[in-house]
Amino acid sequence: MDKDALHTNTGLTAADVELVYKHCKDKLLALAAQQHHTNANTPTLTSHNLLVIVIYWLRHKPTYHELADRYPHGIHYWHTMVRRVIAILDECLFDRFVPLFAPNAPTAVYFTHVKIIVDTTFVPIPKTPFIPADYHKKSPTKAAWKYEIACDFSHRIISCSKGFHGGAHDMRIIRESGLLNQSSPTARIMGDKGYRGQLGMVVPVSKRRKVSREVRDLEDEKQRGHELQVERSAVENINRRVKEWAVATRVWDGMREPELIMDSAMRVVCALANVILRTHPLRAREHPSVDGGSVS
Repeated sequence: MDKDALHTNTGLTAADVELVYKHCKDKLLALAAQQHHTNANTPTLTSHNLLVIVIYWLRHKPTYHELADRYPHGIHYWHTMVRRVIAILDECLFDRFVPLFAPNAPTAVYFTHVKIIVDTTFVPIPKTPFIPADYHKKSPTKAAWKYEIACDFSHRIISCSKGFHGGAHDMRIIRESGLLNQSSPTARIMGDKGYRGQLGMVVPVSKRRKVSREVRDLEDEKQRGHELQVERSAVENINRRVKEWAVATRVWDGMREPELIMDSAMRVVCALANVILRTHPLRAREHPSVDGGSVS
């Protein structure tokens, strides 16, 4: 596969793929050897090819029938291998490319104690069987699993929660995700109005609520809203990068239990998004306080 085709099919450059492969090479080699031993009379795929095909699956989410038509082996083989390779990528990549929040991370421009931005995203799932908890009040006709993604002002993802039913409240998710443990008075978290509460977060305020000193010092309500939106646009842009992966956008047609594969797939997508953000950062020149942020 040439470089242009590789980028089209995976969203990664050849250098990005080699970087990813380096961190999971041993486990992929062992998996490929195991499959060759089990299916000695069928065409074999190298560990590198397995990696590229599964990244392609995450990016475009073809059916297992389409994978079987395009590559060696049958539907059952790909149903199994996609899950096994995703588990390997989750184990090898997430902690490597989605690092914990660094205390010396850059701060927001307008809110000088804010270092973390958080937002939620939805992965659609089938409507049947009908489970009321799957439906969020903002979209009562669409069932989904809900994930919380956080980034810092180096424009990299630093956290991805486990999956929750679509109707789960943002406050519950952030309490259970462990992200609050990374915050402090000098490293506060910014969120949307779904995070209003006694958590010490910076959120859009109403006139009836007591506001923080930083918010109060801004000129007026309109400007406060504008500055909050400017700062929060970082995580919204990163969520759009995550949504470029079909596995995070198309209706999930596999097993509903998120811990079986959906959670792993979302963590892998976040890790791969950070790999891409290393060489294609978000508006770094427009945001002087975050220039130079990268994942090595």
